Amino acid sequence: MAAHTASTRRDAFRALRELQARQLGLATVAQAAALDIGPAAILSEVRAGRLRRIRSGVVAVTGASSTYEQELLAVVLAAAGEAIAVVSHECLAFWMGLPLPMDDRPMFHVTTRLERRPSMEGVRIHRSGHLSDLDVRHIGAIPVTSAARLVVDLSMRLDGPALGRLLDEALRRRITSLVAVQRCALRLRNAPGRSQERVLRVIRTRTGEDAEAIGDPVPRRPAQVLSYAAWHIARDRVA
Repeated sequence: MAAHTASTRRDAFRALRELQARQLGLATVAQAAALDIGPAAILSEVRAGRLRRIRSGVVAVTGASSTYEQELLAVVLAAAGEAIAVVSHECLAFWMGLPLPMDDRPMFHVTTRLERRPSMEGVRIHRSGHLSDLDVRHIGAIPVTSAARLVVDLSMRLDGPALGRLLDEALRRRITSLVAVQRCALRLRNAPGRSQERVLRVIRTRTGEDAEAIGDPVPRRPAQVLSYAAWHIARDRVA
């Protein structure tokens, strides 16, 4: 019986390590519990120095590289709980290398669904009643808002010229299209920080008309997961 228990424990921790390997060395206490590894066992691993706490409810393998990407994913995992959370707003634009009027690294911005009320030091939480699968992409293991949603979310947080520069760069990289941005703006309601009218005005200055009337210059493809290497290569080509 003891041998069976030890084997089960080894299998559970093997599954946890495999999960952490897919998540930049990270796992949540809830994810561990789903593998039958309780909070007491996680605490024991922390005390033994094999795991370290990163954010509330999030631990990392000791020795895993501490990177900006790991910080981003830790914030998202802590904010999500059992729901959806995504990197968004200025934080996402900065990570993507899109032009922003400020040079300094912005604070972390994460968007969650309306029912979530996380609070974390150094993190700006945006609660949204309109966060659907249409708005979510992944870069490696990290969930982010789509480029179209990013433009809309920043439509009142940036002035007109800055918003235009960000949109132009996203179009140049072919990570969104005017049609996608317009559809996103029309689907979402006006809210603090975003304005349908402002987005449509920026589009009209580039087309002279409704974006739907000119068609979509970006081929429609299924949403895909980019590896970190592929993402950084694509970003560096236009840096």
